[in-house]
Amino acid sequence: MQQTLFILFLLLATCTNSFAQRKAKIDSLIQASLVAKDTTRIKILVELCWAYRNSSIDTAILYGKTAIEQSLAINYKLSQPKNYTYLGVLYRNQGDYTKALKNYFLAARISEEIKNYEQLGYALQSIGDVNNRQGDYEEAIKYTQQGLAQFEAIKDHRGIGYCEYTLGNIYYNKKDYTKALEYHYKALALRRQIKDKGNVASSLGIISTILYKQQRITESLQVAIEAEVLFKETNDLRGLANMLNQVSRIEFDKKAYDISIDKAKEALVFLKKSGSMEYRKDSYFIIFQAYQAKKDLKAAFDNQKLYLLYEDSLLSQERTRQTLNIESAYYQEKQDLRLAALKNESESRTVMIYAAAIITVIILILVILFIRATNKRKKTTILLKEQAEEILNTTEELAVTLEDINGKNTKINDSIGYALRIQTAILLSEKDLQKSVAKSFILFKPRDIVSGDFYWFAEKPNVNTSLNSKKIILVVADCTGHGVPGAFMSMIGDSLLKQIVHDKEIHEPHKILDLLDIGVRNALHQDQTSQNDGMDISIVSLHYQHEQVTKLQFSGAMNPAYLVEHRPNETIFHTLKADKKPIGGNTNLYKRKKAKADLYLFTNQNIIINQEVIAQTLNETKQNIENNVENSHDLVIQSPFTLYMCSDGFQDQFGGIEDRKFMTSHFKTLLNEISLLPIQEQKNKLDTVFEIWKQDTKQTDDITIIGMKI
Repeated sequence: MQQTLFILFLLLATCTNSFAQRKAKIDSLIQASLVAKDTTRIKILVELCWAYRNSSIDTAILYGKTAIEQSLAINYKLSQPKNYTYLGVLYRNQGDYTKALKNYFLAARISEEIKNYEQLGYALQSIGDVNNRQGDYEEAIKYTQQGLAQFEAIKDHRGIGYCEYTLGNIYYNKKDYTKALEYHYKALALRRQIKDKGNVASSLGIISTILYKQQRITESLQVAIEAEVLFKETNDLRGLANMLNQVSRIEFDKKAYDISIDKAKEALVFLKKSGSMEYRKDSYFIIFQAYQAKKDLKAAFDNQKLYLLYEDSLLSQERTRQTLNIESAYYQEKQDLRLAALKNESESRTVMIYAAAIITVIILILVILFIRATNKRKKTTILLKEQAEEILNTTEELAVTLEDINGKNTKINDSIGYALRIQTAILLSEKDLQKSVAKSFILFKPRDIVSGDFYWFAEKPNVNTSLNSKKIILVVADCTGHGVPGAFMSMIGDSLLKQIVHDKEIHEPHKILDLLDIGVRNALHQDQTSQNDGMDISIVSLHYQHEQVTKLQFSGAMNPAYLVEHRPNETIFHTLKADKKPIGGNTNLYKRKKAKADLYLFTNQNIIINQEVIAQTLNETKQNIENNVENSHDLVIQSPFTLYMCSDGFQDQFGGIEDRKFMTSHFKTLLNEISLLPIQEQKNKLDTVFEIWKQDTKQTDDITIIGMKI
């Protein structure tokens, strides 16, 4: 047991580094594909198709189809067998067995034609795998053994491992678990020998399932955990989801129904990210059983419907009929080719005779026309030449226009990518924030490539106070628009904040908002035009003394913040309300503001934290009130507490069973529930809840959430 735990520890330690290496490899392939040409580019596209197979099936299919189109355009057959096999695997993982078989048979036919026996072996093994999934075990064994024979002839150990793995799956489906384990242990030994980490994980996964069927629960769980670690390391989201389902089944048997539901729902998140349809029915079936055991009949019924939906889509009679037609077509094709060759030879002679007769008639007609209408023929020739020249010129113009459009698209995409690099460089990283506030996180999810949300940070010493005193200023803003327009507004906001806080040394949140409002309006000339863009924003200033937060100041423009106070036996949720006016945006409001500026200043809120400094802070507040009665509100709280600053993207996201907004009230409840968790678990929980809520719905808005425990 200790040895197993040590191995798992080593695997986890290398997981992050391996994932970074794979991402770097994919990035380098993408860059290479942009400059490569002809067969080199086709080979890179095939590699990208396979690289994305476990993380994004839709992306992988796009690369695979592009490679096929380009290889057909130049009649390049060497890459096609592997290309078609990869596409077959992707369609199989989506549950579309008809398309999968079509691609596998194409791979087999072309492999035989070009004498590529390795790819022929993979195509035959894959056909056997699909027959197994459809319950035709005799056909499955036949094709898989044909593939095994090909691999043994060329001594391909990796291919032999695939065939033994498939034979193990066939006997597993036939409920011959002893023989299934025999084949899977053979495949596992081969895969460990050649250090094929991804397929080692696959073998461990099915072995865990068989051990579970044999009621060897402890062994099954140990093997499942080892497989889960390897799937994470190889970024195999589909395999990882399968192992989460396996752990969920074990927890269900232990009557740990809540854990079982959480594991199955986590599996669904990874399946939806990867685009795989294959294991979704398993997840929904486990969730259905767990809710039924908990006597939550409504939830059980909802998940039973989803399970039946995916079960029917994978096992429909129509698809079975279509796959049989494809198989028959493959066998018929070779005979048809031989018959077609003989028929073509006969038809060619007939065509030649008819062609000779037609040519003779045409020549006679042309001679007669030439004699009778020489002048008319000349005019017609001239007209045809003019039309041909006109068509040629039009074609050239269209080619130039198309090239121009493609060039502009490339420049636009390059520009957006460059804008992303600039915005990423400007935004504060989570590690930088944690240097100042150790227990903090940043959840940042742009809707498009670049974001209209932005966040900003500054650390400043307190003037005229002790040396151990400082202020931390945090800003979260939601600009008008998404993507590039929103990103432009975020650049304006970042620039103005630097001028106000660093150049002018203005640190009070409400004064920063006053100057930011003026700066945005001046930058966009909103007093002279109908330009109406702006931003909703919240600003917090944390006052530190001897590394302790003694006071918090808040001011907001249409954008509140939330604070959860942790008392011994309860949590108290506070909403730090924002003023009902944005930064910039409303030209009429700006004109009125010039006439009566005092009525439109932003409100400052003081939150006193440590009891020993309440008196001092109240004196400061009293002096502020004497200067501006409308501009200061006090709240006394106890520490510790958790502070959340955010845009409204999470709350406005559509999703759930009824496809409705998440809503602010639901969001506040979620923050209150997670506020006592460790700070990184809070971030992970928010991200997981969002993905489960959103499911297949398009993201509505940019999302920014900053959380910190004080």
